[in-house]
Amino acid sequence: MTTLYVLSTETYSGKTAVCIGLGLRMREDCCSVGYMKPVNLSAVLHAGQPYDEDVVFIKDLFGLPEPLEVLAPVQLTPQRLEALLTGGSPEEFHRRLVEAYRIVSANYQIVILEGASNLREGYIVRLAPPQLAALGADLDAKALAVVRYEDARSVDHFLAAQARLGERLIGVVVNAVPGLHLEFAETYLRDYLESQGIPVFAVLPRQRLLQATTIGELADGLSAEILVHADMRDELVESLMVGAMGVDQALHYFRRRANKAVITGGDRSDIQSAALETSTKCLILTGNLHPSAAILARAEEAGVAVMLAPQDTLTAIEIADSYFGRSRFLQRAKIEAFRKLMDERFDFQRLYNMLGVK
Repeated sequence: MTTLYVLSTETYSGKTAVCIGLGLRMREDCCSVGYMKPVNLSAVLHAGQPYDEDVVFIKDLFGLPEPLEVLAPVQLTPQRLEALLTGGSPEEFHRRLVEAYRIVSANYQIVILEGASNLREGYIVRLAPPQLAALGADLDAKALAVVRYEDARSVDHFLAAQARLGERLIGVVVNAVPGLHLEFAETYLRDYLESQGIPVFAVLPRQRLLQATTIGELADGLSAEILVHADMRDELVESLMVGAMGVDQALHYFRRRANKAVITGGDRSDIQSAALETSTKCLILTGNLHPSAAILARAEEAGVAVMLAPQDTLTAIEIADSYFGRSRFLQRAKIEAFRKLMDERFDFQRLYNMLGVK
């Protein structure tokens, strides 16, 4: 039995996507695959119990029979963290993790552990990534670091992972590389990391679909009311455009992008009409200004969601824009797109060799 610990150096690096992509491909190629998320310091309560949406989704996707408390044994809510700060003991969490791991590892050839959001998270319970990976006979995990690449300064994230994890680190994934930096990352960055003893399993380009958010996430973030097509909450929105120009320019502008959200004032019926003429997923109307009945009717017919946001346009833009590239990886369209990307660019044979998997 082999344990692969997939972690990241910062939030929204794509480690959940990599866990899913690896798990699905490994199940096809060679072996039975289990999954655990050992430590979560951002747990929320659902029906009085700690709850992790990612774990629930992957349990269903992989068809895992283990209960949630086994797949996610250490769920720390703010209240539990406060209790630790006031004299609680972390020993219980270590025991809980080891017991859960023994249950899962008995049933699979490979267990994928999804790590924390960064290399620091978990020290309060003595289960930060470097500590967890080095639990010796209890886990004996090999670590794979996923790093979101922005520019050459991102190299420090790879070197930090190597310094913290040492020989446990068997390689990295360079994820979400902007198009302008892709050639540099494929050549100079890859060569540099390999020269430093850091194997590179994949360099993955940034894709608009994988950066997309959902209509529901935008509505929740803006505290907006969905006036038309509330049934489209799970639809993906790939980009955000602002309708603040004259109507003559609007049509040409909006035709540049498909599957977009358009933010404009609730009183700009001319801009709203122009957006509805193009490939638009939703209209975000600001200032709590209701659109005309004619606009709502056209949106209903065109299959475009319309939401009413209380903020002014500038504030709404700032809030909505923060969701792109930071949306949870829980949509089937994203999974299929990422699987295709992994098939094209991830060196699975090299990984299998390092894991000792045939």
